[in-house]
Amino acid sequence: MGFRTPGTGDRLRASIGEGLREQELLRHHTTFRIGGPADWFLAARTHDQLVTALSIANELSLPTFLLGGGSNLLVSDEGFRGLVVKNAIEDAEFDGTTARVGCGADYLTFIQQCSERALAGLA
Repeated sequence: MGFRTPGTGDRLRASIGEGLREQELLRHHTTFRIGGPADWFLAARTHDQLVTALSIANELSLPTFLLGGGSNLLVSDEGFRGLVVKNAIEDAEFDGTTARVGCGADYLTFIQQCSERALAGLA
């Protein structure tokens, strides 16, 4: 049983806008490189985009999976019936010795950014 009912994709596109993909192969988003298609997929790059996607999915009673880096994750070749939202919020802001980092940021990139600013240690 899928959730590709008439109008669902249109409502998702109207709310989420650019970046929503249909039938995205999840193998492109897992470290094991396995996994079939998600009905809908979004790589959320901003906080607002992430909140909007999760809110509309909730309104539509659409099964939702929040994806991080895709490690230690096995996805069926049948894919995922619903919306997969990949956390791709990668921005980093530095203020003196304080950093505010997006929850989808790459750890090694963040460490390099800290090193470039002569920052060390995490608290």
